[in-house]
Amino acid sequence: MKEPKIKDIENSELLIRVKTEEYVNQDGRIFIKSEWVKSNGEVSLGSMAKPNKKVLEIKYNVPDDKPLFKRLMGE
Repeated sequence: MKEPKIKDIENSELLIRVKTEEYVNQDGRIFIKSEWVKSNGEVSLGSMAKPNKKVLEIKYNVPDDKPLFKRLMGE
């Protein structure tokens, strides 16, 4: 069986939202501060082990890709 090839999309980047700070206010609510950073290649999907403990969200950004509406309207 052939190993599947990973499609390399030009001008794309993997962004991750990383927890920068977590605190509890006087009402007992948990607040989390975070920031989006470009992945450095150390993210393994489905793993909560280091280095992923602080990863909250993953987003794949493809700037050259247009939404369906823009493709249909020709913008």
